[in-house]
Amino acid sequence: MTDAVGCGAQHVCATSLEGESTCWGRNHLGQLGQPPEVLPQSDTPIPLSQDNTPFRFEVLSQGEHTSCGLTQEGLLYCWGNNRNGQITDFIQEEIVVAPTRINLSSRPEERVESIAIGS
Repeated sequence: MTDAVGCGAQHVCATSLEGESTCWGRNHLGQLGQPPEVLPQSDTPIPLSQDNTPFRFEVLSQGEHTSCGLTQEGLLYCWGNNRNGQITDFIQEEIVVAPTRINLSSRPEERVESIAIGS
């Protein structure tokens, strides 16, 4: 059973009722939060973590090849395809291979209330 789920073009991310956020499917643009050259795809859920600390996303939203998650604290993280600035113009990498905190205002303590991304 899942607490949150989001589907992209060829990948899915979900948060289990136990609190673990994972992704599976195609990873050619980092959609699973892993480098594509290390893990091109996975049929089994891959945990999303930072410094060995698992993420628990309350809300997940996926675009075609981009993923975003929102924590209970209102912190926004995104990963995957950034070739056209889908994640942010402040990150120069075309592929963001790990969940990366995104500040939407000049006040980083400001909470994000909801997210929705599309293809």
